[in-house]
Amino acid sequence: KKPDSHCANVATCVECTPGHCPLGDDKCCNMRLQRRQYAQGLRLKDTKLPDKGWGVYASRAVEAGMLLTEYVGEVVSERCAAHRLRDEYQSEAHHYIMSLADGCVVDATRAANTARFINHSCDPNAETQKWNVGGETRIGIFALREILPGEEVTYDYRMQSFGGWQQMCRCGARNCRGWLGAS
Repeated sequence: KKPDSHCANVATCVECTPGHCPLGDDKCCNMRLQRRQYAQGLRLKDTKLPDKGWGVYASRAVEAGMLLTEYVGEVVSERCAAHRLRDEYQSEAHHYIMSLADGCVVDATRAANTARFINHSCDPNAETQKWNVGGETRIGIFALREILPGEEVTYDYRMQSFGGWQQMCRCGARNCRGWLGAS
């Protein structure tokens, strides 16, 4: 269930604190990350496309606004992430690092859930949102529109380019920008 759009906390991307919601904990719908109230029916599967690898697909319809999953991994400093990219992950084909807050990132390269397999699209059906949950920033992935059964879940990575690095985009969308990491 989606939270009430009239809730001031929802409007500012802050989850309600247990025991303090005016609706009462049993009726509050704004504790989805805390309660891990993810959309049902997301499945990891091989995309069977060259150079794309795995993806996350809906096995049942997901309505717009639903929390699909949370992007999780190790929370480390940007400095630590830069060190890992330069020294530890150099030989790895894929790494999964997302900006969090206050100079920190979520590194899902070695410790993660299926969210790290959600592919990029220049025309996505989902988006990332940063929410304050009990004083900590957490990243939820939410449906932008209805996602149909069998459809791949995607979001726009909005990648930043570090040192001129770019990767060819393979999303196939009509509005494809052609490159990830492009300025």
